Amino acid sequence: MLAIALPCLGVVGLGVRLIVEQDELAQKRAGDERRLRASDFEHALVTRLEDIRRHPDSPAVMFTAVLSDDRLVLPWDGLYQQLLTPAARQALTAAEREEFAAGRLESAQSQLRTALEAAQIGGDAASLRLALARVLAKQSRRAEAIDQYRTLLDTAVDIADENGIPLAFYAAERLEEAPTSSDVEAITALIDQVLAKRPRLPPAAWYELRTIVPRAAAANAARLAAMKAGVDRQIADVEHALALQRDAPSLVAQWKSSNSLWFGHGEPPWLVGLGPNTPAGPLVLAVDARAVTDAASAGLAGGPVTMAPSGSVDGEWLGDRFPGLKVTVPESSDSAPTLQRAFYLAGLVTVAVITLLGAYLLLRDVRRDMQLAELRSQFVSSVSHELKTPLTAIRLFAETLQSTRADARMRADYLDTIVNESERLTRLLDNILDFSRIEQGRKAYRTEPASLAAIVNAAARGLGYPLEQQGFLITVDADETLPPIAVDADALQQAIVNLLTNAVKYSGRARTIDVRLARDGDEAVISVRDAGIGIARADQPRIFERFYRVAGPYTDRIPGTGLGLTIVDHIVHAHGGRVVVDSEPGRGSTFSIRLPLPAAGRPIAAEAVS
Repeated sequence: MLAIALPCLGVVGLGVRLIVEQDELAQKRAGDERRLRASDFEHALVTRLEDIRRHPDSPAVMFTAVLSDDRLVLPWDGLYQQLLTPAARQALTAAEREEFAAGRLESAQSQLRTALEAAQIGGDAASLRLALARVLAKQSRRAEAIDQYRTLLDTAVDIADENGIPLAFYAAERLEEAPTSSDVEAITALIDQVLAKRPRLPPAAWYELRTIVPRAAAANAARLAAMKAGVDRQIADVEHALALQRDAPSLVAQWKSSNSLWFGHGEPPWLVGLGPNTPAGPLVLAVDARAVTDAASAGLAGGPVTMAPSGSVDGEWLGDRFPGLKVTVPESSDSAPTLQRAFYLAGLVTVAVITLLGAYLLLRDVRRDMQLAELRSQFVSSVSHELKTPLTAIRLFAETLQSTRADARMRADYLDTIVNESERLTRLLDNILDFSRIEQGRKAYRTEPASLAAIVNAAARGLGYPLEQQGFLITVDADETLPPIAVDADALQQAIVNLLTNAVKYSGRARTIDVRLARDGDEAVISVRDAGIGIARADQPRIFERFYRVAGPYTDRIPGTGLGLTIVDHIVHAHGGRVVVDSEPGRGSTFSIRLPLPAAGRPIAAEAVS
């Protein structure tokens, strides 16, 4: 076992070590490759961002802001402070005093119409028109108010109130109460225009637009979903911008303390960096990280590189110019390490299977040899007992004859006993010698035409006296009409004697043995039947094995070598026949030798078989 197991364990250990080393090398190569690709991506990203710094109007720029006194001024900050000319402001104030303070709606309407006719710029006209539509609605002149809202709907988006909400949004909201199909189309066109141009509107304007979307596209679910998604994206961007404005002092501190120009901010990430200087202060650029990374990695081999989420533990650092930023680099698709590992694993599995198979075969052989050694030990013990019994009887009766004067009848009995025990001893030695020849493959049989009835009668007659001494009654029924067949008469007689001897040993208290010779079709059947202890069905397939004896409280006390039935089986098969067993425990056993009969008219020739 050690001779097989130790080399195999050494090979398995070496294979495991090779696999581990291959994995470590593959991981190191993959890490080096990822770092190299991250470095290439960094250079491409820097080039791309420098181009954006020179051209701030790039589609990747989410918005631009001015850094003034370490404060980030967003695009809409202060943009909607002064919208009306003094004359329009004065007219609108007077009309609102008549509307709200005095409650004179007709006077307010007249003043607004007069001021509207005199308005020279779009902002003045839009503000006055919105107030006029409100007064007309209060006067229950809804149709005229709707006309004013429809006119106001065509106003440019950059005309807004002091909160930055375009006046066209108010008109769209009022028209949604009872819109016509043309109103819905006009409102939808307004929303599409806003989403396409993405004007610099404050958060309040986008919140107002979100309330308009549902009724504008209620009849078209897909269009409604697209509009909602567009507005939500704009709201997320302006909220992101507000968060960036709050974090501006920390970014300014980082810009002052390092040479880095770009920092990641928020999720989804923006790349925030300093652009060119303006009269109001340095320009701050907020760039969509996903768009710029896609553009930067488009020309790189090995698949797209993406920006890792903020706080991610995986990914590769971009470098000093992008502090705190990581990118996710796709793994190489090289299959060579995988194939090599599979080859090693297959070799290890093969070695393990061979080891287990060798161990199993070795254990089986050792177990079989141990069983055979045990059987041989039992055989030696049994043979010693078998040899000792007849020798003791021969010596006892010979000494009795030598030391006493016996009459003629006693002398005859003693001499018969000595002869029978000698024959018993001869049969035992013949069995052992025959088994030795069978084991060596040197057992040969000389067949000649012989009468089966004569052979059966001779076998029964040879055991007649010792069986009578033990009280056994043998009945023989031999069919004398069976034709002669080519057999080794001595070997076949020995087989029948072995069956009779077994019947005597295992008859128990029964004292009747039946021997019968008969024809069964094209076979001659020699059967030996006893009424003894019988054989269990589970043991019947093994009773012809060498040295095998059925274990049991009764059989353990019966002497034997375990060779008798082995020799019977060999003799019968050498003659082209077979041995059949019919037995049940407690009901006796019948052993039948079935030999083929010669075909009618076929001559019987002598031959040698083994």
